[in-house]
Amino acid sequence: MMARCAPQIEAMAEEGTLSLEYALEYHEWIEDRHRLRDPPTAVEISHMERALFWPGRCLRGQLDQVRALNLTALARVRGVSVGDVVRCGKHVGVKSPALWQALALEAAHRIAVGLRTDGIAVF
Repeated sequence: MMARCAPQIEAMAEEGTLSLEYALEYHEWIEDRHRLRDPPTAVEISHMERALFWPGRCLRGQLDQVRALNLTALARVRGVSVGDVVRCGKHVGVKSPALWQALALEAAHRIAVGLRTDGIAVF
């Protein structure tokens, strides 16, 4: 079962630096990614294409907010704090992690207002 896991995940689980539970969840995730799914409908593709333009349209000219949104998204995906992402990247010393988070919230708010103004229902 573990043979299909990425070699790093398997090695870390054997060394004991990674829990076996995490390795098994990773294996299930990989299998789920390779499971055949129904292709998206034309309507679903249309919604996705419209969604790709929301940040660019709503945050035009707000470069710090765009960066902040990207930094906080990266932190969430990695499961670390915004401060950790900032310390490791080119934005170290530019703004405090709290300020990056505040800018990201402003960016999300601008996008929400833009969607509401355009009458686009997300959920």
